[in-house]
Amino acid sequence: MTDRLSDIAEQEAATAAPGLLEVAKSIWLESIGLLHERLQIAALETKLAGERLAAIVAMSVIVAVLGVSAWLGLNGAAILWLIDMGLMPSVAMLIGVLFNMILAVLFFLAIQRERHKLGWPATLRSLEPMQSKGVKGEKP
Repeated sequence: MTDRLSDIAEQEAATAAPGLLEVAKSIWLESIGLLHERLQIAALETKLAGERLAAIVAMSVIVAVLGVSAWLGLNGAAILWLIDMGLMPSVAMLIGVLFNMILAVLFFLAIQRERHKLGWPATLRSLEPMQSKGVKGEKP
């Protein structure tokens, strides 16, 4: 009779308090579920960001076409004004081309100054392993 009571007590203890393995399994399954939800949110946000980016690119193309046509009109008007001021047409065209080339070089230099900001440097630094970061001031 005492054996039967001890067996019942062991069964109740086993069902009442989950073991370490069951707790670990439960935590693992919950972690997988949370990760799955976060990945679904990230996928949805990525899809929405892609759609917004496509719209922005389309509008940017329209703005670029309008800007180029306005610039050509302004450039043509300036060249016609130079011709009206008495310059030879070839010299007026050369001045217009030189002005455009100077602006192109200035914008190229500005792009060269800004390009180092591309590539998510802060994100890449945050993803480095702790060992490679070392103490502040030390090189790994």
